[in-house]
Amino acid sequence: MLSKSQRLSKENFDKVFNFGTNLHSGVGYFKIFHWKDADEATKIACVAARKNSKKAVDRNRIRRCGYGAIEKFLDKIPQKGLGIIWFLPQESLTMGPEKLRKAAEDMIISLDQV
Repeated sequence: MLSKSQRLSKENFDKVFNFGTNLHSGVGYFKIFHWKDADEATKIACVAARKNSKKAVDRNRIRRCGYGAIEKFLDKIPQKGLGIIWFLPQESLTMGPEKLRKAAEDMIISLDQV
């Protein structure tokens, strides 16, 4: 799990959700927003929609898997001042941590293009 300083707050989540650009990957998709203050740290949120799983236990497990996968690559993020939301599908539970880590790594590598 990411520390509180590395996660998006509710206000920042709304900004990224409303004004961010979409980036699709093999596992879910991402919304990315560049803050005006580029010195601010990159903040991340993982989301599991209620339509994917009705049980909160499963949604929390999906989110924890996403945070665990992205935590390994935080130091490789090329830019500061980003807000990132990762929308995870229900298949995240069954695909295993290796595929999630690969998707997180691919997303971070593709941040140079955005």
